[in-house]
Amino acid sequence: MKLFKFFLFGIFLAAFWSCSDLGDPEISGCMTSAACNYDPDATLNDESCVSVDGVCETCVDGTIVDNDADNDTVCDADEVAGCMTSTACNYNPSATEDDGSCAVPTACDTCEGGAVVIDGALDGICDSCVDGTIVDNDADNDTVC
Repeated sequence: MKLFKFFLFGIFLAAFWSCSDLGDPEISGCMTSAACNYDPDATLNDESCVSVDGVCETCVDGTIVDNDADNDTVCDADEVAGCMTSTACNYNPSATEDDGSCAVPTACDTCEGGAVVIDGALDGICDSCVDGTIVDNDADNDTVC
């Protein structure tokens, strides 16, 4: 009986010893410190790393955020709204985002101060264009067309 108790005690010790020897469990995750989703607690690389690879991308809470909504290679924060049509009176060479504000003169119009002026004679009287000819629309000279 002593031998049996000794044998059971030996089995208990062997089981206890092997269970306590398991160590900490593996923690899978991204182990690349430069990655957006780096996990400093990871002990097993699971190949899940994602990195910022675009000029306008940022890393927020482990997620890559694209900061170029229209994909024109200009980051949203750097966009300059304005007229991008070079023949418009209000052309803005610094504009990176067309805001639909272009004032484009026709053949009889002129540009003045960034706006289209319909006064071909530059006499302060409203003019219009008929078949390519400027027509004075203030017949009674009261400055009302």
